[in-house]
Amino acid sequence: MMNRFLTFLILIPFAVDGQTLVKGVIYDTGRNPIQLANIYLAGTYDGATSDTTGYFSFSTHEAGEARLVVSHLEFNGFSRLLTLGHDSVYIEIELEPSARQTDDVVIAAGSFSAGDKKKGVVLSKLDVLTTAGSDGDIYGALQTLPGTQTVGESGQLFVRGGAAYETRTFIDGLLVAQPYGTRLPDLPARGRFSPTLFSGTLFSTGAYSAEYGQALSSALILETEDLPAENVTSLSLMTVGVGAAHTQRWQNASAQVSMNYSNLKPYLSLVPQNTEWGAAPQGGDVMANLRWKTGPVGMLKVLALGSWSKAGMSRGSLDQVGTTESFEIRNRYATGMITWNGLVNNAWLVDAGVSVSRNEEPLQLDSASLQTNQTFYQARVTGKKSLSNQIYLKTGLSYWGSKDDQTFTPHGESGAEWGFGESLTAAFGEVDWQPMSSLAVRLGVRAEHSMVLNTVTLAPRFAVAYSVGEKGQVSLAGGRFFQNPQEPYLRLDQPLQSERADHLLINYQWQVERRTFRVEGYLKQYASLATSSQEFLLPGVTVGNEGAGFARGVDVFWRDRETFDLMDYWVSYSFLDTRRRYQHFEEDVVPTFASSHNLSVVAKRYIPRITSQVGLTYSFASPRPFHNPNLEGWNQGRTPAFHNLSLNVSYLTHLFDHFTVVYASVSNVLGQEQIFGYRYATQPNDDGVYASEAILPPARRFAFIGVFVSIGGTQF
Repeated sequence: MMNRFLTFLILIPFAVDGQTLVKGVIYDTGRNPIQLANIYLAGTYDGATSDTTGYFSFSTHEAGEARLVVSHLEFNGFSRLLTLGHDSVYIEIELEPSARQTDDVVIAAGSFSAGDKKKGVVLSKLDVLTTAGSDGDIYGALQTLPGTQTVGESGQLFVRGGAAYETRTFIDGLLVAQPYGTRLPDLPARGRFSPTLFSGTLFSTGAYSAEYGQALSSALILETEDLPAENVTSLSLMTVGVGAAHTQRWQNASAQVSMNYSNLKPYLSLVPQNTEWGAAPQGGDVMANLRWKTGPVGMLKVLALGSWSKAGMSRGSLDQVGTTESFEIRNRYATGMITWNGLVNNAWLVDAGVSVSRNEEPLQLDSASLQTNQTFYQARVTGKKSLSNQIYLKTGLSYWGSKDDQTFTPHGESGAEWGFGESLTAAFGEVDWQPMSSLAVRLGVRAEHSMVLNTVTLAPRFAVAYSVGEKGQVSLAGGRFFQNPQEPYLRLDQPLQSERADHLLINYQWQVERRTFRVEGYLKQYASLATSSQEFLLPGVTVGNEGAGFARGVDVFWRDRETFDLMDYWVSYSFLDTRRRYQHFEEDVVPTFASSHNLSVVAKRYIPRITSQVGLTYSFASPRPFHNPNLEGWNQGRTPAFHNLSLNVSYLTHLFDHFTVVYASVSNVLGQEQIFGYRYATQPNDDGVYASEAILPPARRFAFIGVFVSIGGTQF
């Protein structure tokens, strides 16, 4: 469960009062200032973020040689050795554009754009790793941002009234078919990929670019790191497992390998559990990647990951009192990705990639078994070209293929098999137009053909941004989005069509120095949602597209890294009003994953005297509905409100002259009771009442301690 946290802190750019003042300016190749670049000394917490003029400054206690590292989501990385110990050091840095720049590099006027990054909220990998309560999981950290719902029994992303499957994850432009690890009933999942793989995390909660498809609600866009700064070997020893990794850097290439193993059995034997574990969760993974710089703005990347896991649990049967029902699940997962980007004919910036993944998941249900096998493969190519100083074109093609098979074998009976195969082709085109310095416009369209649905969809999209003074921006965006019904519906081999969502949102953002304020209102209309005649989707069940619904609300976000010394904090609030009829629902209801109010407060403070950082996260969610068959109607029950205060501490030191981080965290410090709903018997008892049981987290608190050692380098 914690193995995604093994390749830990890359070090946090906090300003620290000290003996040497490091300052400078960061430009692009056209001598334009670069805002929001992360600048820090490797192996320390000392650093800063560049302002709107590209300027940065911070103080440090370090002396002698130190490596300055600069990173930015849109530019290639930079590092240089500095000699510290004087009163001040001044440096001018020129960053080369990355061929993987996303869209606001083509429409930019100061700090605003019609591109996705200004509508999305960006978290760096450092934000993910140091956010209390996330335990190093990308999806856990994103749940502190506006627009998300707290659904503790799932661990997945639910965005603006959308179900978890409506949010899709893309790595270097390639769709990830199974982004989460396997999970048992009513227990949360974690993301498969470590945040340390990525240079940044772009989370778009709606009305995103036509480049991305098959996502009704949200797109999580991850870009992998380019060349690392140095050679380093890291070792990890934790209360839940061990890990090791090595990175080798050459002049124009790098290679990395890592291995992780986790086993919660020792931990579970010490901490009281709400869950009756039959087999303690355990698993491991092996990852390898290769980076090769093929030109000034070109990069070839190869990524391979293999993982396995298993876990088992049992619980009392609500239909047959005195008996238990058991579950044991195993998972084997492998994926490989190859991507290349570069300049073609000095005109087209081309980004291409292919990937394949295989997911095998046998689930044992008492004496019955359910085997699910999924294979997914894809290819894509996009091209960007400047048509004039004001007009920029982006276009591309993609192909997705998949095969999904499921076999159910009851006790003492022959198995039943069902499944489907999909072949989906897509093309998109977008034009960015900047008629004046204060106005940016984007118009795009995406076309898709699905073989399994035998349908063609056309999805127009738009975005407009207008700067209000030097610090503010108003944006309007919208469009149409399509997605295939979930796999259980497609396996039944009945006529279906694409589900649809129409987005409209208006956004205001104000940004000055290291402060950001955002407020966004949105409306989302659903149509053709998949429906079924009963809850459990088995052969013979009738399915269709009679579902519909809406979601509307307001999201507010405030982040401040300037007001308080050595402190970074943000506050997120979301209001959601939503209803839908889908799945087996008989009427329009608020779905079980939706709460009207969600609030998160995240704070991190560095304490230089003890070279430590302390982090706190408080999360609140108003009651969620659940279906109680003992009452008339649908989803009439309400859970208690959700409260969670999490704490983490990281201490920087040296072990045998090797840079070391000692990390500890505790979730739900105050021990609040958290009920995520109730499960019910399938039949009423003799009194006509359906027996029930609360859905609880595995334990009231989760504590974690880890020691992370860096050998031969100053970062993990």
